Amino acid sequence: MRQATGPAALARPGLILGFLVLCGAARAETVNLSVEVRGGEVTRAQRVLKVGHDDTVRLEWRSDRALVIHIEGYDLSVHADPGKPEVMEFKAHATGRFPVHAHEVDPQGGPARHGHHTRPLLRIEVHPK
Repeated sequence: MRQATGPAALARPGLILGFLVLCGAARAETVNLSVEVRGGEVTRAQRVLKVGHDDTVRLEWRSDRALVIHIEGYDLSVHADPGKPEVMEFKAHATGRFPVHAHEVDPQGGPARHGHHTRPLLRIEVHPK
């Protein structure tokens, strides 16, 4: 088998490196999303949030009542109080579909009421790039 020489052989590693950069980490981005929870619900448009693998996801939560909001599979949670935006930020390292649950906080200061038997507040889909 004959090995390439000359300018074509020198250009090939540069082309491969350029291709890898364009298809790889250079495409990871920061995704800023604002989610408003009213009456324990989000709008239809926010029921599925789509992000890319390895993106940095910044979720700003606003709620009309005290809630503990958490993402299954990422083990992240935030306590959202009425009138006070809360931010949750994470690297989307795992692909798949992840339910997000919201639990009402007991007004007497007790633990959040868990109810995984109800449908999720929304889902986050992390797609491969």
